[in-house]
Amino acid sequence: MEHAFMHCEWTKRVWFSSPLTLHHVHDINFNEWYQNMLNITDRQCMQMINSILYSIWKSRNDLVFNKKDIPAYSAMEKALQCLEDYQRSCDTEKAHPDDSTSSKTRNDISWSPPPMSCLKLNVDSHLLEGVSRWGLGMVLRREDGRCIGAMTKLVTGSGDVALAETTGLFEALQWATNIKDMEVIVEMDAAVVVRAIQTRRFPKKKHHFIFEFFCSLARSFGPSLTAISCPLGSVP
Repeated sequence: MEHAFMHCEWTKRVWFSSPLTLHHVHDINFNEWYQNMLNITDRQCMQMINSILYSIWKSRNDLVFNKKDIPAYSAMEKALQCLEDYQRSCDTEKAHPDDSTSSKTRNDISWSPPPMSCLKLNVDSHLLEGVSRWGLGMVLRREDGRCIGAMTKLVTGSGDVALAETTGLFEALQWATNIKDMEVIVEMDAAVVVRAIQTRRFPKKKHHFIFEFFCSLARSFGPSLTAISCPLGSVP
């Protein structure tokens, strides 16, 4: 992560060409740096930082998957354009508060906050059509809905939906082991995985032994894992 977002020579040029003119040193940790920026900078600065990070990530994906070598200055131009579009959208929402309130209500219904002093880690898996791969996604949030971490991962797999969801859970548990001094609630929409963990009864499919291994890992997980649950409207 440090190389991709901070130490790569191309990435350094992106940061230096930004209005922030940031220069990263090699011994800095990305997570610590980002947390520090949250503490010492204002909202507008963090909006710009997030726009630049998104542009770096998108440009790297273009290079890896589409063989497009994006110049550093172009990546910065796209970041600034993305930031401008976002700020314009915020201004539009302020001008139409009823629409904004409706959108917030819909989001509140689809996500329930964890108890005070806890974090909620939502995890989901998606089978990529036409290829034997799964896309895994995780979002870590506080009780006020503030996102403090997110991760995506592409892994080789099969068409077994339960195994894909269980692999996503396994990756989430590995991530959660690094969270200290706070309890974590892991939430997923795969009821079959949750039931298997709660009842210790596993589907007898081709990869059931892997499924059982991952679920056993979840059951024996340390005290930082409070619960594994399915949100309202979960799929079977």
